[in-house]
Amino acid sequence: MAWACRRCQRVFSELPPGERCPHDEGELVQVTDRSLTDEHTGRVCDEKYKIGKLLGAGGMGCVHEATNLRLDQKVAVKFFSPRFVCATGQDATEAAERFRREATVMARARHPNVVHVLDFSIESDGTMYIVMEMLEGEPLDKLMATGKLTVGWALSILG
Repeated sequence: MAWACRRCQRVFSELPPGERCPHDEGELVQVTDRSLTDEHTGRVCDEKYKIGKLLGAGGMGCVHEATNLRLDQKVAVKFFSPRFVCATGQDATEAAERFRREATVMARARHPNVVHVLDFSIESDGTMYIVMEMLEGEPLDKLMATGKLTVGWALSILG
């Protein structure tokens, strides 16, 4: 079980004394889990992001298409899933902290071939998510499997 501060997003393995964040007195919520299927589809996160179809799932959770309701902008939302992480033998608290660091590091990255992070949040029910720009195109694994990704193209992406 992991706990997270909604204000500073620090993650704790145990509920700190006083049930408030020891760093900034922020509200602590238990990091919750939702299904890796379409449980997120149709919900609205933080009164801002309308969650659409499931795009895929990976090592830390799942990614959905979404719409920023305030800006009428298509985005991608990556949800953290402690259950999926624990099934791989990882500690949920460490994984939640790694997810938070991923959001921070990605938000600082500035490169045309790195997805831009737009937001990170922990909802009052403990759901953690990262909001990123929505990219269109074929997934890299499909390009590689079909042989469409040439060495020259790969080098131009890295360059």
